Amino acid sequence: MTLHSHCTRRDGRYYFRVRIPTDLVKMLGRSEIRKSLGTSDPKVARRRAVRASGGALRLFDRLRLGGDMLTPEMIADIVRSFYENWLNEDNWARHLSQIVPEMAEELTRSMKERASKEQTIIDNLARCNIDDVRIYADNFLVDVDMGDEIDEEGVEYRDLCHGLLRALLEVSRRAAERDRGIFYGQPTDPLVSPPPSPPPVWTATPATRPRTDLGPESRLDCLAHVDAFLAEKKNLTAKSKADYRKSLATFAEVIGSKSVADVTAADVVKFKNALLITPKDFRNRLKVETVAKAIEKNKARSQPLDVLDAKTINEKYLSNVKSFFAWAAINRLTADNPAEGIRAEMAKRQAKDERDPFEIQDLNSLFGSPLYKGCASSRSLSRKGDHHERGHRFWTPLLGLFTGCRLNELGQMQVSDIEDIHGILHFAITKASDDPNEQKRLKTPAGRRYVPIHPELQSMGFLDHVAEAKRRGHVRLFPAWTMGKDGYFSSPFSKWFSRYLNEIGTKTGKTSFHSFRHCFADALRNAELQDSVRDYFMGHDDGGVAGRYGSSKPPESWSTAFQRLGYEGLDLSHLYKPQGTP
Repeated sequence: MTLHSHCTRRDGRYYFRVRIPTDLVKMLGRSEIRKSLGTSDPKVARRRAVRASGGALRLFDRLRLGGDMLTPEMIADIVRSFYENWLNEDNWARHLSQIVPEMAEELTRSMKERASKEQTIIDNLARCNIDDVRIYADNFLVDVDMGDEIDEEGVEYRDLCHGLLRALLEVSRRAAERDRGIFYGQPTDPLVSPPPSPPPVWTATPATRPRTDLGPESRLDCLAHVDAFLAEKKNLTAKSKADYRKSLATFAEVIGSKSVADVTAADVVKFKNALLITPKDFRNRLKVETVAKAIEKNKARSQPLDVLDAKTINEKYLSNVKSFFAWAAINRLTADNPAEGIRAEMAKRQAKDERDPFEIQDLNSLFGSPLYKGCASSRSLSRKGDHHERGHRFWTPLLGLFTGCRLNELGQMQVSDIEDIHGILHFAITKASDDPNEQKRLKTPAGRRYVPIHPELQSMGFLDHVAEAKRRGHVRLFPAWTMGKDGYFSSPFSKWFSRYLNEIGTKTGKTSFHSFRHCFADALRNAELQDSVRDYFMGHDDGGVAGRYGSSKPPESWSTAFQRLGYEGLDLSHLYKPQGTP
């Protein structure tokens, strides 16, 4: 195949090189643009060289018309935006840690690793090592339509990356301050500090008044607006719609007859306090229909039933009420959102409640159990026999071990989620769905990521499973894996997996399917992958690694380094099968 005229090969890798026109050399300060094409495949290199050539021509045209390159002012704006995004994500992650137990574990881990990560940033700054921030720089440049026009070996690109490193150092210091309860810290680096504000213009400010532009429908009660509210919330499952109706009906029951415009924060607090003493599943257990009667009857019992926990109150009730009033405020039904900031306080997660990783002997026991060596039948997976299972119960623990994915991420995975990125097959963990009736979920914004398919999984024939699912026309990789009543794939599998561990004698009080994720985190660390690479493949919200700048496709070097991941002492050779065999 003939290569593009500006494509060159060196040490097995391909590069793009183009001479800068004479009239622009002085403006650019060099005579050529040179950038890596990030591949050793000549076909891929040719396509990328064509795109890079187009970017270079656009750059030359823009400069001749008086346009700018990546100016110091643009770099400063990008760096400040980057800093603010990370701090916002850090703040969001801390709030979420009080609602989602897994996020509490991640925050604890981040706090423990804060000092070592800061030292890594300092070392990178001192050596001008920009590898950890290239992915963020590339995403910013794509956003401003300069992705193919900036030479990654040029001064402007390196200045941008160095600025992002300086921003990361300031973020690390703000996060460490927040760990100590200090939320008012300011950056000392002038590149990251906000530009000085112009002097204020003093004008008379009218006294605050209640809104007078509310529509006539604001005099109706909350329940009168539920249908309109749900009609605007697209892609809700039937279960989610039922949850909204239930929580809003319970809210209306507790606060009494009130128009939506007259609901106050005090009403929401009253609702929260009532839920804190409401017994679980009271309609079935106490045979009553209202919250008030349930509370009264439960108090009269010699042994009161357990009540709703803070997590349920926040996620199933207060969150839905808050979402409803946010919609109401936008639609001129109320002056503000009375549910904003109101939540049930959760007890801090104790170390004894956190999950342990599996020990190697436990993994060998699990993957040497009847499910993996021969079981009695598809209904008797823990009894020895001649039946060999290769469905979702076989694959899911292996995928958990070699991808670190959460259970629900695996259950909703689709055939189209297998993507080839720079010649390496990856799992695409995204919200994109080929089934309009099935909404995919991610735990956090940082959950969007691309994880390489480990060679061990390929040796076990996983790609044959993918090919068979595609041949049969399935949308999901595991169509037999049904969703739970709560709308999550994780619920039924988690219960089955705990039972299976008990049946084969490897269950402990601190192990569950989530233990695979801890194993994966340890394996990434043992493979000596950099902090930023580990956080990316884990999908961590580590002080802002979430969001749009940390969730694009990984650089080839990251995917290649991932291949080093392994588990010393784990023997899975009995699961290997020749490619293409049934």
